[in-house]
Amino acid sequence: MPPRFSAGKRILIVEDNNETAGALKTGLEDLGYPVALAHNGPVALQIAKTFQPDVCLLDIVLPVMDGYELIKRMRESTDPSRQIHYVALTGHTKQFDRQRSIEAGCTEHLVKPVRVHQLARVLEQLYQNALTPRTR
Repeated sequence: MPPRFSAGKRILIVEDNNETAGALKTGLEDLGYPVALAHNGPVALQIAKTFQPDVCLLDIVLPVMDGYELIKRMRESTDPSRQIHYVALTGHTKQFDRQRSIEAGCTEHLVKPVRVHQLARVLEQLYQNALTPRTR
């Protein structure tokens, strides 16, 4: 088995559906990731202050504030030297939706239902790419 580049990366899941949130949290914890869970944006902002996530997996349609607003507020309240990868988990499937997620700052736009092993592959890719020198 190849080394896990993303081992130990802290993941904040922001998902208002209890069943989806619980399944993702349990699955990612089973793979060894430290995971925190929030069901809306304001709670996610509070958790992020102390948990300091490396990755934020977020639903786009959330109560109180949507995922786009959450990304904006997290960026405003997070130390700019810390890099957080944002991954949209959504039911929105159109190209416009993908583009909007990327423009908001998401590294990935994944359409629900998302499997834990699919997320693990995305996480590995994020951190492999971060460690690979870029050529010009």
